[in-house]
Amino acid sequence: MSQLKVNSIIPVGGIPTGGTGGIIQAKQTVKTDTSTETLSGGATNSQNVMTLDFTPLSSTSKLLINASLNASIFDDSGLHRVGAVLQADGTNISGALGNADGSNQRVTTAAFCADGSNSQYCIQNLGFNYIHTVSSTNSVTYSIRLVCLAGTQSVVCLNKPGTSQSDSWNPRPISTLTIMELSV
Repeated sequence: MSQLKVNSIIPVGGIPTGGTGGIIQAKQTVKTDTSTETLSGGATNSQNVMTLDFTPLSSTSKLLINASLNASIFDDSGLHRVGAVLQADGTNISGALGNADGSNQRVTTAAFCADGSNSQYCIQNLGFNYIHTVSSTNSVTYSIRLVCLAGTQSVVCLNKPGTSQSDSWNPRPISTLTIMELSV
């Protein structure tokens, strides 16, 4: 049986030698509403689609960041690509981006839907996990922004398909951002 302590959860097997591996705290934000923005090809949306303020209790902790975003993009090309970037205090976290290669767009996660004429109904899950190392106990605002990966101006949406029709086949999912502080 696990042992619960204030600001700490001790696993059933105990904490390994060196006292690492415990969850110190966890926070989550859940977004149920929708957002829509028209973006140029390669552009990042001007608004954060998800944010979570997090204050580590220790300057030597690691933060496990889990995100599950449900996004869609609608353009005239038939190739509907959408991505997302993870930011800390308004700046992309460089370690949470793909490698630089020519003019390819660096993102944390991406999805692609090539369903032809029905792609406006295609919602893609942009999920990712990332461990971020902290160096202080200052509060940080973690945020996620969507990226238009289409070659033309496109409509990028969160928690809804690219069409505004009200039909039983048009889903309305949620998106989540969870951060857990881990002892190291």
